[in-house]
Parts: sequence; C-alpha cells; structure tokens
Amino acid sequence: MKVVNITIDGGLIQNVELPEGVRVEVRDYDTEGGIEEGEIETDENGDDYYPTVYEGTSPAKASVWFDWGDGSPQQFQFDTEKEMDAFIQGVSAAASGFGMDDYRQYDTAAEAFDGGWVPQLGDSP
Repeated sequence: MKVVNITIDGGLIQNVELPEGVRVEVRDYDTEGGIEEGEIETDENGDDYYPTVYEGTSPAKASVWFDWGDGSPQQFQFDTEKEMDAFIQGVSAAASGFGMDDYRQYDTAAEAFDGGWVPQLGDSP
C-alpha cells in the first residue's frame, strides 16, 4: 500500500509527502481573489477550481543537519546540492542578521548525534 501524508495548518497545505510515482491533485474551489484567469480550471460538474499538483519523486539527493542550540538536530533534505547550498547560505545570513551564533551544522546524522542514537524514519527521541 502506498501512503500519502498531507499536512494542513490553518486551512492551508503545508507539506505533502508522496511515494515515488504517485500524483495527487488538490482542487481548491475557493477561487475568489488572487488567482490569475489562466490558472482556473473547470471540473466535470462545471465548477471552477484552482489545481495544485504534487508528484512523488525519488528521495532527496542531498541533506544537512542543523541543531538550533537546543540539542535536537533536525534534518533538511533537498533534490540537489545547489538547493542545499542555497538553504545553508540563507540560514547563515538569517542567523547573522538575528545575532544567533549557537546553531551547529552537520553533514551526516552520525556527526549530528555524535555517534549515539541516530533517528530512523518514524523514530522519535
């Protein structure tokens, strides 16, 4: 069985996790305001909607771990090294702008957890 996880907060989709090869189309029927004319489609009943399509892709090819100073490293995954590098630069600029100097960056889970417990999918500390 393939599982689709959709995270919604405040009525807005925040994240969609799909297995590779799965496609999900979300239809938003609240089409008033902020949507360009060419972005609206009509369903089989003649109702207008704004489609958003999510497609499952292969697992991330690049990742980095950050500990924001609380001792709980978080992993961030990206499709390309270039995306990851841009994220790291953004974190650095934001931290500098906010005077935050107690975060740590790690390249692997082993480094992030100093050889101890390394989380696996579905684990929690």
